[in-house]
Amino acid sequence: MALILVSSSAISLMYEGPLTPAERKARGLDSSNDEVTVPYLINLVDSPGHVDFSFDVSTAVRLCDGALVLIDVIEGVCAQTHAVLRQAWQEGIRPCLVLNKIDRLIYELQYTPVEAYRHICRIVERANVIISSMIRADRLDEEEELDVSLLEEDDDQTETLERQWMFSPAYGNVLFASAYDGWAFSIGYFAAYYSKKFETPQAQWRKGLWGDHYFHAKTKVIRSTPWTSSSVPMFVSFILEPLWSVYKTLMEPLPPQKELTADPTILEKLRQLTKVLNLICAIFGHSDSNRGAEVYVAVGRVFSGTLKADDLLYLLGPKYNGEGLPSSHVTAIAPHSLQLYMVMGADFVAETGEHVIVALGELHLERCVKDLTERFAKVPLRVSEPLVGFRETIAAGDANYDKQSIFNFKLLQLSDMSVGPNLLVNRVPDYASASTIFQANTGIPDSDPRSKFESSLITGFQLATASGPLCDEPVWGVAFVVEDVVLTPTEDASAPAIYGPLSGQVISTMKSGCRNAFIQQPVRLVEAMYLCTVQCHAEQLGKLYSVFAKRRAKVLSEELSDGSALFRIEAHLPVVESFGFATELLKSTSGNASNPQLIFDHWTIMEDDPFFQPQTDEEREDFGERIDEHNAVRRLIELVRKRKGLAREEKIVVHAEKQRTLGRNK
Repeated sequence: MALILVSSSAISLMYEGPLTPAERKARGLDSSNDEVTVPYLINLVDSPGHVDFSFDVSTAVRLCDGALVLIDVIEGVCAQTHAVLRQAWQEGIRPCLVLNKIDRLIYELQYTPVEAYRHICRIVERANVIISSMIRADRLDEEEELDVSLLEEDDDQTETLERQWMFSPAYGNVLFASAYDGWAFSIGYFAAYYSKKFETPQAQWRKGLWGDHYFHAKTKVIRSTPWTSSSVPMFVSFILEPLWSVYKTLMEPLPPQKELTADPTILEKLRQLTKVLNLICAIFGHSDSNRGAEVYVAVGRVFSGTLKADDLLYLLGPKYNGEGLPSSHVTAIAPHSLQLYMVMGADFVAETGEHVIVALGELHLERCVKDLTERFAKVPLRVSEPLVGFRETIAAGDANYDKQSIFNFKLLQLSDMSVGPNLLVNRVPDYASASTIFQANTGIPDSDPRSKFESSLITGFQLATASGPLCDEPVWGVAFVVEDVVLTPTEDASAPAIYGPLSGQVISTMKSGCRNAFIQQPVRLVEAMYLCTVQCHAEQLGKLYSVFAKRRAKVLSEELSDGSALFRIEAHLPVVESFGFATELLKSTSGNASNPQLIFDHWTIMEDDPFFQPQTDEEREDFGERIDEHNAVRRLIELVRKRKGLAREEKIVVHAEKQRTLGRNK
C-alpha cells in the first residue's frame, strides 16, 4: 500500500518593510531617513482547507514561522478549525485569524453594522475557547508530573500563555477580508489613519477600535461606557459603517445603458490603450513552447547553517534513523547502502497483486488517482470501487457478573492490536501456561506434552482473528476460552505422518475451532462511522434528512446559527455509504447545503442479524418470506465476499430455456 501526498502550493511575495532602529544604525542612517525600506521575501504555503488534506497542513506548519487560519464568517468555527488550531499549537506556531467573506454579511445576511459586529465577536470568542482549552489540557497533563506546591506558579504560566495565544484585533492577530473583492485590513491600518486625523496617540486608537469602547468627537475622549443611548462601539462607527456605506452604494441599480453618455476624450484614451494591449498580447503569442511544462519546486527550511546555490543535497526518507552519537560530536551523513534502502522503501502490493492507495476520504482518493493518471504515470489506469474495511464480532448475550471471580482466569494471549482487541483465555484446570499474561511462571514440567504446542495454539488463534468466517474481515472484541486440551495418542507411533507436522495440524485445528465457535454465536458486522458536519438553509432541511435516511445516517444535533437561517447539523454517517454523498447532498438541496466535513469517529455494531429468516406468522407478515434484499448487513457481506472471490449463496441460471413453466407453454 502506498500513501500518496497532495502537495501544497507556494506563493512568493516581496515585502518592503521599514528598517528597525538597529538596522538604521548599522547602515549609518539617522531618524530623518524614514523613507528607507528593506525588502523581505515572504513565502506563502497554501494548504487545502478540506478535512481530507489535514496532513498537508501538518507538513506546511513545520516549514513556516507563522500561520494564517482562514474562517468563513458565515459558517463560523467548524471541525477543521479545531484541527488546524491544534496542529499550530502542537508545532508551536502562533496563528493569525483571517475572517473572510465579510461582504456576504452585507449581501446575503443583510446584517446591520451592529449585528455584524456582534457576530464577529462570537466567532473570535469561539476561537479563543479552542485555544484556551488546548492550553489548559496540556498544562493539566504536565501538572500530573509536578508537585502540588507548584500549582499556583503553573496557573500564572497558563494565564501568560493564554494572553500570548489569544485572538484579538487589538493585538493585530485578527484580519478582516473579502477574497472575492480583493481587500483585507487590520485594526492597525485604521488606528494609524484616525490617529493622524484626530491628532491622538495611535496606541489609544488601536486599543479602542475593538471591544465596547466609545468615542466622543468633540472632546476626543475614548471610554468604555456609552456617551448616549444611541452610541455604538468604535469598531462599528469608524470601520463597519463606512464599509457598509460603500457596499450599499454598489448595490444600487445602475441606470440603463441607453441613458449613459461617454466623454469623447475618454473614448479616445481607451482606443489608444487598446492598441498598446494588443502589442503586449502579441508578445505572449510568440513564447517558447519547448520549455518544460512542469516544474517541481521544493520548499524547505534551514534550521542551522547556510544553504547556497549549487550545493549538493541529500534527501533522507521518513524511515531513516541515524545512529546516536555522544554530545559534542560531529558526524557526516552519507548515503550508505543506497540500493538496499531504495528496495526497503518500495511500495507494498496486496496479496492479489493489486496496488492499493490509502486515502483519508473520497476527495483525497479522487485527487490521488488524478495525480497518478495526469501528472506522474501519465497512462490510463483501471481503478476499482473504493474498498472499505469492516470488522466481525458477536452480539453480547445476557450474563451475570461476579465481582469475586471476574479475574479468575488466565489470559493466554492478546490478538494483534491492528486487528482488534481479542482475547485468548486459558481455563484448562490442570494447565498453567508459562506465557500466561498477568501471572507469574509456575514452572511447567517439560514432560507435559501440551506445553510443546502452546505456540501453535496461539498462532491458530491469531490466524482466526485476522480473518473471520463472515467475509474474511478481522475479528473485533471477542474472547475465545480454551476449556481443555486433549492429545490423542496414535495407534502406531512409527507410521508416517500423512497430514504433515503435528504443529501445523494444531494450528489448523485451532483456527477451525475458533471460527466454528465464532459462527455458533449470534454474529454481527462492525462498520466504521464518520462524524458528518454540514450546514443547510431551513427550507432545505427536509431534503437533507431524506438523504441522511437513504444512507443510514443518524442525526445527533441540530443547531440554528445565530442571526441566520442556517442550521448546523451533526450526524453519524457510515463510511461505506459516504461515497457520492456530497454530490447527492448538493444536488438534492439545490446547492443550499455546505460541503460536508467527514471525520472518522468510531466503530459501531450493526444491529441486524445477517442470517435472519422469518419464523412466525407475524414476522412473515412484517418482513415477507425472504428479506435478503432488504437486509443491509447481508448485502454488505455479499459485496465483500464477491470482491475477495469467496463462495457466495448466489443462484446461477444454467439452462434458462429449460426452466419455463407450463403456464408459459400454453
